[in-house]
Amino acid sequence: PSVPIVAIVTEKKGVVFAPYNPVWKKQRKFSHSTLRHFGLGKHSLEPKIIEEFKYVKDEILKHGEEQFNPFPIIGNAVSNVICSMAFGRRFDYDDAEFKNMLNLISRVLEVSLNSQVLLVNICPWLYYLPFGPFREFRQSVLDITAFLKNIIRQHRESLDVQYPRDFIDMYLLHSDEEKKINGESSFNEDYLFFIIGDLFIAGTDTTSNTLLWSLLYMSLHPVT
Repeated sequence: PSVPIVAIVTEKKGVVFAPYNPVWKKQRKFSHSTLRHFGLGKHSLEPKIIEEFKYVKDEILKHGEEQFNPFPIIGNAVSNVICSMAFGRRFDYDDAEFKNMLNLISRVLEVSLNSQVLLVNICPWLYYLPFGPFREFRQSVLDITAFLKNIIRQHRESLDVQYPRDFIDMYLLHSDEEKKINGESSFNEDYLFFIIGDLFIAGTDTTSNTLLWSLLYMSLHPVT
């Protein structure tokens, strides 16, 4: 079933929340095969995960025996593995834009699940109210949009047909090829943005929480 707040934010595009139709099937098939090409679900992704774990270990060791919150470290690591496939690069944990985007994603999820914003699912027009959590939610979505669209723009400007670097490059090349053959294509930068958003918001939150629960369990039961 369609969830109003999700439908408004995603414009019914992407691969996670889009309606089942021929366009969705094409987008999902391409996304799945391309992500597998870059290692998703394969052993070839393992070196990237191991490489990122080195940064995680360094961050944890900085705290010594002091208590610390592992959430931002794990969130950074998971996001960087996704970045390596989608953007062809990782971000330093101290990168201001990267930290801001992760904070925005976390805040969007928190506000959408634990505030009056939930009422949008009953009265969709509430989404456009210019105050309170409604305004904060919209602004956070706009800021995330600006960050991701800037990444896509940078890829378009530096695109090399002979050497696609990552998911975004492959998507742009596929879009250009379809337009050249058919004159038009359902593959466009607008749809690409929502797919990248799906990868980050759905992938980062679920994987991070799974790892955090695993860390908690191992901390409470170190011998098991």
